[in-house]
Amino acid sequence: MSDFTGDQNQQGAYGSTPPPGSIPKTDGMAVASLVLGIIGILCCQFTGIIGLILGIVSMSNMKKNPALQGKGVAIGGIITSAVAILILILAIFFYVFIFMNEIAKDPDFWQNLYNR
Repeated sequence: MSDFTGDQNQQGAYGSTPPPGSIPKTDGMAVASLVLGIIGILCCQFTGIIGLILGIVSMSNMKKNPALQGKGVAIGGIITSAVAILILILAIFFYVFIFMNEIAKDPDFWQNLYNR
């Protein structure tokens, strides 16, 4: 049976805090990219465009400044933003297809549209 009698503030002990400035920071743009990508998938696909840009800029910042971390978060943001943009493109094609189909069914579509 051993009793803990050591110094609690020594390097590597549980509960010790590292010196200021040595904590690696996660790039805020990477986190914003991931959040905007998720929001883009769930409801507002236009946020995917901004999320993709932020993710790419964040990856560039991490290459220039090795003290920044969050490469996985930035990659996740880029992927989720790309999926949101893909959903947006598919939705636009779907709505254009439906609109063109309505025009093809009714030759007087434009006249009926303006006479309402």
